[in-house]
Parts: sequence; C-alpha cells; structure tokens
Amino acid sequence: MRRLLIPVLIFAIGEALGQRPFVGGSTSGVLILSNQPTRFELNLTLGAKEFRGPVDVRGSVLFGLRGGNQGGVDFGITADGFYSFGSGEVSPYAGLGVGFNQLGTGLPDFHLLLGGEYMVHPRFGLYAELMPALLFGFGVTDYFVQFRFGSNIYF
Repeated sequence: MRRLLIPVLIFAIGEALGQRPFVGGSTSGVLILSNQPTRFELNLTLGAKEFRGPVDVRGSVLFGLRGGNQGGVDFGITADGFYSFGSGEVSPYAGLGVGFNQLGTGLPDFHLLLGGEYMVHPRFGLYAELMPALLFGFGVTDYFVQFRFGSNIYF
C-alpha cells in the first residue's frame, strides 16, 4: 500500500504546484441553522487555481468558536472542487465539497459553493461565497447555510 500511496501523493502535489497554487484565509459565519449552535470560523486554505482548465480545487482547515449551549472551540477540514465561469477581474464560480466539522455531533457534510472572486492584483484576490450544507450520519440529518469572505494569495 505504501508503494502505491507515495507515488500518488507525489503526482498530486506536482500537479497542484504545476498550476497556480494559492494560499488563503477567510472568516465565516453561519446564517441559517437547523439544530446547530451559532459559530464563527477562521479558515486557512491551500489550493490550485485552474487545476484542470476552469476547474479549481482547494482544501481548508477550519478553526472556530461556537456559541449557544454548546459553546467551545470548533475544528474541521474540507475539500472542494469548483468551476469558474470567468477568468477576468471578477470570476463567479459554483462547486461541490465535502467536510468534517467537529460540531457537537461531529458529523460529515456535503456542501454546495456559490461565490465569486475579485482579482485586486494578479497575485491577490478577494472572494465571498454562500455555502449551503447537509450534515449526515449516525441516523441524523441536519443542515446549515454559511457565508464566507476572505482573500487568496497566488504564487
């Protein structure tokens, strides 16, 4: 298994670095909640712009604070793929992703991404996105809608 895993990782990292790799950060807040506590997050993002043509990929590590009865620290990871509808100064996009947020239930989620990025400089962009998500697992289904805004630095 290790013999297969190492070449696959080298290939994936090489593919990502061969495109327009980026690092970013964002803040987010949850707009609509079903049974989940209110939360605010800070995100660190790594990704590759134009990974395959107009398709972009990114992974995020989330650190946040929860409010309500289940107050505390939140942690999560996400992986997203999205399609950019433009390559100019303003680039709207839509995509899908999966994530795992250590909320009170610790459930994985599927989420939709709808957003846009404004390129302030060829190496710096600002973005905003809406992320409706469906939590699932252990006989529980729940949902939330999140709004994110942040910036990306391109290498």
